[in-house]
Amino acid sequence: MPGHFIVSLKPDPSTDTDGIEGALDKTRNWFRIKNNLWVVVTTRDADRLFSLLQRFAKPDGQLFICGLEIENRQGWMSNEFWDWLRET
Repeated sequence: MPGHFIVSLKPDPSTDTDGIEGALDKTRNWFRIKNNLWVVVTTRDADRLFSLLQRFAKPDGQLFICGLEIENRQGWMSNEFWDWLRET
């Protein structure tokens, strides 16, 4: 069953960041909130999602992945985001 995660990734300065969203394409679905912040829908757990993305953060970047309780939500976001979230 798919789960929702928040992913914050500040790439290592020497990393080619073009591949980040290509790697996220290997998940079920994702939405970029801002430059280094995504909501990801995947059947992977946090450890497997970390394994997929850690190469972009090592050695001097940052990577934080946390599960989301998506049913308990509220906010002021674009209609595009809310439409995407309802469809996931």
